[in-house]
Amino acid sequence: RKIARTAFFCRHQPGGIYVIDDISEHPGAVWFVSSVTGTDGAGYGRSPDSPLATIDYAINLCTANKGDVIYVMPGHVENVGATSIICDVAGVSIIGLGTGAQRPTLTLNATASNIAISANSFTIKNVRFTCSIDEVVSLFLVTGTDVTLDAVDYFETASSQLIQFLLTTSAAARLIVKNCHH
Repeated sequence: RKIARTAFFCRHQPGGIYVIDDISEHPGAVWFVSSVTGTDGAGYGRSPDSPLATIDYAINLCTANKGDVIYVMPGHVENVGATSIICDVAGVSIIGLGTGAQRPTLTLNATASNIAISANSFTIKNVRFTCSIDEVVSLFLVTGTDVTLDAVDYFETASSQLIQFLLTTSAAARLIVKNCHH
């Protein structure tokens, strides 16, 4: 007798909820981030009801090359200072939830602010960026391979502009930039 197989499975994340999930979408851990209701600390992030507060904290909880996904909740706002957000765990996807102005919005607030992507196979999708200071040097600094930026939008104001959207090195092979608007 042959057993029928599907891509769906039941998962219970420690401190989180039971879910029926598609392994092709979430082979690793799933994390949630919200500046509205989140807390960076032990026991948070496994459920949209008790999310983490910042993206960088969530990245540091991920395991390399396991397919971890970070969902950033609608209405999330986060300031990115000179220390930046460091995308240094390979195989992670950051996916913003929501549409239009309700998508997660990250504001660069120092001329040296950037999103540094040194990890391979890193994806950022459906997130908005802006600046609160004039002449931010570069929004993304990509040195990892197989990086994808999808539906990443940047908007300026009259008093705050970005000098470069993307800066890469020769190590940034197979970079995909699609559906992005400025």
